[in-house]
Amino acid sequence: MRIYPRKFPFSLSIDGKVAMARPSVDILFESAAETFREKLIGVILTGDNSDRAQGFAKIDQLRGLSIVQDPNTAECNSMPLEAIKKTLDLVKIFNTDKITNYTIKITQISKKA
Repeated sequence: MRIYPRKFPFSLSIDGKVAMARPSVDILFESAAETFREKLIGVILTGDNSDRAQGFAKIDQLRGLSIVQDPNTAECNSMPLEAIKKTLDLVKIFNTDKITNYTIKITQISKKA
């Protein structure tokens, strides 16, 4: 899946697999980061693979908000751990309840601004 600004909201890709997955969440995250930059919120939850980590790092690089589930609270922690490794130390690490509360809070703040 890929975000295409000014064309379609998104489009499924028929490209090859990325990190053993198609549609690739890495490509979705990368294209969303390139489109929305600092306005994007990326969230990584429990998972048992490293797919998504490369695209998630792009969100971080382009100063989007990067949120990862605390690996200690994840059912499978390899995906959160990989996402944390690939970011620039700007990532927020929370349990799932805090992720929900935090995203609600910051989206309400941005609506007022």
